[in-house]
Amino acid sequence: MDLVDQFMLYTDGLQSSILYRKWCAITMIGGAMERRIKTVSTSRNNKNVNYANLYVMLIGPPTAGKGVINIVHNLWESAINGVKANAFYCAPHDVTKAALVDSLAAAKQTHIATNYKYHCLLFAAEEFSGTFAKFEGDFLSFLTIIWNAPSSFIELRRSREVKKIKIDEPLMTILAGYQPEMLNKILLKDAADQGFLRRCIVIWNERADLIPIFGDDSSDASFNNSIRGDILDRLSEISGLAGEMEWDQDAKTLFNKGHMSGWKPQPTHSRLTNYLGTRSQFILKLSMIASISESTDMRVQLHHVERARQWLLEAETTMPDAFDHIKGESDSHAIERYMAHLLKQQNEGITMTNAVLVTTTALHFITPKVKPILAHIMEMEFIVKRSDGTWRVTGKGFKPSVQA
Repeated sequence: MDLVDQFMLYTDGLQSSILYRKWCAITMIGGAMERRIKTVSTSRNNKNVNYANLYVMLIGPPTAGKGVINIVHNLWESAINGVKANAFYCAPHDVTKAALVDSLAAAKQTHIATNYKYHCLLFAAEEFSGTFAKFEGDFLSFLTIIWNAPSSFIELRRSREVKKIKIDEPLMTILAGYQPEMLNKILLKDAADQGFLRRCIVIWNERADLIPIFGDDSSDASFNNSIRGDILDRLSEISGLAGEMEWDQDAKTLFNKGHMSGWKPQPTHSRLTNYLGTRSQFILKLSMIASISESTDMRVQLHHVERARQWLLEAETTMPDAFDHIKGESDSHAIERYMAHLLKQQNEGITMTNAVLVTTTALHFITPKVKPILAHIMEMEFIVKRSDGTWRVTGKGFKPSVQA
């Protein structure tokens, strides 16, 4: 059983969605890989280095089951390295931007076997908005820079005298919960301009999975403790790994094919336009995580790339819902964006059958709104039915001002 499956088994029975739990497992592994494990690729004589760090946001109302994030924090904190010291540095939950920079500066690590020195901080918080009430421009810039894994980060602070803070080889992994009405705080123009949002994987869940109030009395606590021990052993083992991951040729071929074709299907929400350019980098990171989840041989195989693609596409099916729940987005704007998408599909030659129309609508609107939205666009004759039973997008009275 690989590490993702172990985590899913360990958290089975929690009032949290499968998708939340799965992405907690994925982020937990990527965080444990820190800056010690990398993939090096070359493109047009440029050398590119990628790590498995992720910024993952679980979006949903207070009852959506984001508490599973706390389990990741606990496991990171509990893992030890070979000398019985804590394997990872975890960020405190209640920090300012300055305090977060200080925490990263203090998170100095040395990989004993290679004497590689770096700084890595793991952040997991059930309610991100409680930690960072507002995303200021310099804070967004800091998070964006660190996601890119620079060789160093330098900050100058001015009080009575100028203080220079230099952090060599910095990296952060973030796993955070966020309520939809607060999400607009990170969707300001600054967030888009600085590229912070496109570096985030957003997972939406409207409600937690229901579990019985009276559970199975025969459940074995020692079994859960055993699984937890196995997970901690695996995290400790990962903390001792370092170096460059190798890629099998067929894994490289599949990755290049997906990259050049755009990893279809692509999300079409207007909020995700810039995100599209980061999808290949996400799949590369996720391929590394899929490999380490399975074994410590530091080798990416074909099925790891396939699994990474499946993970990301599954997450992307929820992203439109996350953005549609943002406070302030009107139905008229949502319909405008949706009609732009329908026109694009029609221009690409997609036959608008009943099934395609319903499925497409369900990807853009929450379930209670699907039927009213379809009824509205039919009444306004934005779409009309052909004699063969398919639908034609008329564009009647509609001039899209947003990208599909």
